[in-house]
Amino acid sequence: MKTWRIVSGVLSLVFFGFVAFQSCAAGVVDEYTHSGGVSGGAGLIVSIVMLVGGIVSISTREGVKEGKGNTFLFLTYGLAAIVGYGNIGYFKDLKIWSTWCLANSLVALFDDIWLYANRKNGNVQYVQQQNPQMNTQMNPQMNPQMNPQFNPQQNPQMPVNQVQPNDKSGFTEQANNIEMLKKYKELLDIGAITQEEFDKKKQELL
Repeated sequence: MKTWRIVSGVLSLVFFGFVAFQSCAAGVVDEYTHSGGVSGGAGLIVSIVMLVGGIVSISTREGVKEGKGNTFLFLTYGLAAIVGYGNIGYFKDLKIWSTWCLANSLVALFDDIWLYANRKNGNVQYVQQQNPQMNTQMNPQMNPQMNPQFNPQQNPQMPVNQVQPNDKSGFTEQANNIEMLKKYKELLDIGAITQEEFDKKKQELL
């Protein structure tokens, strides 16, 4: 949808110039023939909507995953399509530009419905695919603030030098400390060291 926003936005800005020029010509014809037609004015409305819609599409392309801009694009493009279809008159190309507005309006509507349906059904996998940053926020190991267990500052009981699960060198060091503690326990059992010395070494290792 991000690509569509960029493409439709650029095309709408380009079409704005053509539609504005044609609308002025259609307005002259309406005035010259005294037919009472308003196709020129309707064309100007459509062209202005294309200009605004193009700017909004491009400026909200980064927020398309959250549905930003969908409601505005649906309403503005939809109203422009209605105005265009209802006032074609001598301006035959107005039907083409109205169809373009209708297409943009429907795309914005379908995208909004799709996002709402997935949010309502709790499709977490879809939301994560649409917003990769959510994967980090949903993972306690990648986001320590989410789980105090993984954050020494939030969990005083966790030693600062405690190794993280993904730290292989830390696991090796911890295993070596355990082996050393076993050896000191053997020395304690045979009376080679005192209980006080053993407790001191235990605190140093753990």
